[in-house]
Amino acid sequence: MLRTHMLNLVERKLRYLILPITINFWDGRELNLGNPFKVKLLLRSPRVLSALTCPSLGEFAKNYVEKQTDLEGDMRTLFISAKCYAMQVPILTRNTG
Repeated sequence: MLRTHMLNLVERKLRYLILPITINFWDGRELNLGNPFKVKLLLRSPRVLSALTCPSLGEFAKNYVEKQTDLEGDMRTLFISAKCYAMQVPILTRNTG
């Protein structure tokens, strides 16, 4: 229950951003933040959700080393997108109206 709530919270937080990233969750859900995507972020465990709610490079590195996350694609794009996400500054924003 808490895991589902946290997952929904992360999805709502990310959904308005347009970033060149697709996120694949451990339960099979996929969240496309931009088209075309340049980076695919694979989340292998619900443990990493806290890293998405308060992102930091250190937390990402720890999860990557512990094989809780993986990525495919351009690392530079990932870091630019992560910085925009952490600052809540979208590269572009979705038109929600």
